Amino acid sequence: MIPPFEIHGRLGSGRTGIVYAAKAPDGRWSAVRVIHPEHADDPGFRQRFSRLVQATGHIRARSLSPVLSGGPNAARPWIATAYHAGPSLAEQVQTRGPLPEARVRVLAAGMAEALAAIHAAGGAHHDLKPSNVILSPDGPKVVDYGIAQALDGPSSPPETATPWTAPELLRGRGGPESDVFAWGALVVYAATGTPPFGTGPAEHVSYRLLHEEPDLRGLPDHLWNMVGRALAKDPWERSRASDLVRALTATGPGTAPATPEERADAVAALAERDWAPFPDTVRVGPSTPAEAPPRTRAEAPGTEPDPFPERRGHRGRRRGRTGWVLGAAAGALLLVSAVGGLVLLTGGGENGATAVTTDDALTFGLLYPQNGALAAPHLPVAAQYAIDEINTAGGVLGAPVPDVHTADEGDASEGQQVQAEAAAVEGAQRLLADGAHVVLGPTHSALATHTAVTGKRTVQCAQENLDSTADIDDGGYYFSSRPGVAFLAQALGRTIADNGHGSVAILMDESRSLYADALAASLDGHGVSYTYLLHDGITTGAATIAGDAAAVEADAFAVLSSVMGPELVQALARTGGETVPPIYLDHSHLYDPAALPDGVTGVARNDDGGQGFRQELAALGADAGDLRHAPYVFDCVTVAALAAQAAGSTDPAVFVEHMARVTRDGTACEDFASCRDMLAEGEEISYRGASGRFAWDGSGSRTFGVFEVSVATSGTYETRVLELEASG
Repeated sequence: MIPPFEIHGRLGSGRTGIVYAAKAPDGRWSAVRVIHPEHADDPGFRQRFSRLVQATGHIRARSLSPVLSGGPNAARPWIATAYHAGPSLAEQVQTRGPLPEARVRVLAAGMAEALAAIHAAGGAHHDLKPSNVILSPDGPKVVDYGIAQALDGPSSPPETATPWTAPELLRGRGGPESDVFAWGALVVYAATGTPPFGTGPAEHVSYRLLHEEPDLRGLPDHLWNMVGRALAKDPWERSRASDLVRALTATGPGTAPATPEERADAVAALAERDWAPFPDTVRVGPSTPAEAPPRTRAEAPGTEPDPFPERRGHRGRRRGRTGWVLGAAAGALLLVSAVGGLVLLTGGGENGATAVTTDDALTFGLLYPQNGALAAPHLPVAAQYAIDEINTAGGVLGAPVPDVHTADEGDASEGQQVQAEAAAVEGAQRLLADGAHVVLGPTHSALATHTAVTGKRTVQCAQENLDSTADIDDGGYYFSSRPGVAFLAQALGRTIADNGHGSVAILMDESRSLYADALAASLDGHGVSYTYLLHDGITTGAATIAGDAAAVEADAFAVLSSVMGPELVQALARTGGETVPPIYLDHSHLYDPAALPDGVTGVARNDDGGQGFRQELAALGADAGDLRHAPYVFDCVTVAALAAQAAGSTDPAVFVEHMARVTRDGTACEDFASCRDMLAEGEEISYRGASGRFAWDGSGSRTFGVFEVSVATSGTYETRVLELEASG
């Protein structure tokens, strides 16, 4: 007995412990893992395991085996999860070969739904592999979430590379994006019977993971695009798990699931249609006799079924990114999946897409938060201010620009992001219906709206940088008005180097791993050495992290943490005794200076423009206390108008080619009238706007940024401006 569970037999054994079949008081079958004594005697493991039990107990998804209970303080710690009858994916492929195409889609959707729930709770699975996916009678179930992290700690690289190991994990860093890589590898394995990077000795697999492209031959065509992105070397390019669920389960416009409940229902509907119990699968439940359920795991300690017993070599075929773009004949229905959104494109335009082709008056639509904590009533003021300046100068191509159309993007405050994404997509579609040639925004959820807007051959100018987030073909219609995360990391690296530090300890949780890599690249460029210290904010407390950091020989600390923020900064400050060590933050505007020790330095984007611009907006009725994103909206309107003027057309398909051109490699100009006059005289121009030098590269990313370097001083920030040109 392991109260309240009644043990009925042994299911198997692994690195962490022995797994038993047990019955809960309500008669449900459960899998109870009892930890091996050598781990139970390790205080560090016990602490991590205790936090794991607490953190995972509330996570629920249809395709995730839930944690029912745990005994982290028992002499032999244990954890109980729901039991699911059926073979593992490894056993199924080993004994019967690849899954049919319809089942592969259900498997892919189910695994993504489970990962989305884990990621939404701030965690990562860390050990998604064929033996950790059970093919139960009603659909796939992901098991053993977090066990590997409890055993090895959050910052430990894998002992050996496997075909499911993301490249960044081989360097000791990883997070939710690493799970998405494993998801892609498992989808290929399920569909073809062979991992996308082959098999063989670990060192050979490692090399292919780091340097070769995946082999996707045999994968169903409709999965190539999303699986290809999931297997990208750069974690920034991979889709989010929630977006994968949307792409796999949507049946038409407006049907993509937006909430966890909708995702579960969508996967259930897909499974009911295309999933049947696998041969030899036994349903186990309260009505089943009391003997232990059928064995579904390997019995030998430390072993598990070999998912590819023939050890077939890597097949060697490589495909570049261009091989992952779906094609379609004109006039056909095409469901286009992309990071953050779905849109059903119908016949009537090139490649089946309906395009704006008229030369009507240039029309702008603004997508912004109208209610809630992030409400930004100043943004329509900024957009209309730019339009009024254009019309005062005679309009675009001699025609006045209509007043800006507006729609609500929803409230993307913490805990409401999913609902906000759905609202943003609905708002974007409303603006398109209003005839917008250019969609401004949203301030958040650009990934969710991106496909709906650019898929209609409409220009989108928003605050988020998507170029390094997803490998998606936007046709060149998306432009980021705000410096991206990698650019912000460059600014922090420049600040650290300018202050004379020769070495830095980078303290990061998993949500900041991509920022940390960009910061490391910047520090490398300035000749500053660095050390990574990864924590997850769940299994490790602030005092422990600070103590570990203090043991590292470094001139300064860079705190990249969305989990504990000021708490970690305060703990670091205490390690220095009377003298607070130099501490840097990634986003100073996220922290209250009153909660920070003096001298802590943060770098943030200069989101509200210069003093003159702020005064002008305030005179028009905007709240001068918060004008964040206003200069970007103003500049997007002006640049789009100049691009249309230069192209001689308000058709986005024509003037989109001039969006970047009017921002670089020409004579500087600062307002629509003067820039337009220079264009009329045949001059190349370089627009300088409310947010500074407004330069874009060919992919629509900002190449020049204005940042604020803020130093905490007596409960406030002393701020200076840093202007920087992007490198790399």
